[in-house]
Amino acid sequence: MEPIKTTFKGKQVIKLKSGETISLIELPKPGISSTQTVVRIDKSGDLIVGDLAHTRHHTWLEGGIVDGKPTPDLAGWKADLKVLPTLGKGKVYGGRGDFVPVKEAVAQEVAYLEKADQIVDGYLKALGPRVSELNDSEKKGAHFAAIQAEFVKAFPDYAFPDMVGYSVYGLVQHKLTSH
Repeated sequence: MEPIKTTFKGKQVIKLKSGETISLIELPKPGISSTQTVVRIDKSGDLIVGDLAHTRHHTWLEGGIVDGKPTPDLAGWKADLKVLPTLGKGKVYGGRGDFVPVKEAVAQEVAYLEKADQIVDGYLKALGPRVSELNDSEKKGAHFAAIQAEFVKAFPDYAFPDMVGYSVYGLVQHKLTSH
């Protein structure tokens, strides 16, 4: 792979051959990754946000990888989402789903993350002393499938429920180690 030649902090404006500009904007908190950058199409105010937001699709809950470990930060993720309306007034081009107005995308993803937090907290609390099973390689898969089923109940019209089953371990482990 070729080494990275250009980096930036905060904001980088790129002028295209057409004369239009796009802005790369570093968000203040970790989102779905340990650092979060969005692209604004300056003329339209549209935002390209990658996996930071999805429309009616389940999201990847692993979090950014910090020191080799998944480190989800739902509060930071929601904070970044809430910044988006100050950056653009067009549509959000997210990782999956339809492209929708910024305010709609933000409201939907924030509500999803809040519910995700409640589902996982509720599941961990209900496990009680069996919570140690989440560290047992033979038992944790069944728990992640059960958590995924809770997400499907909460979001029956959302696509890609397997995203939860494959990634919720990050959120679960983070909660277990931070309590």
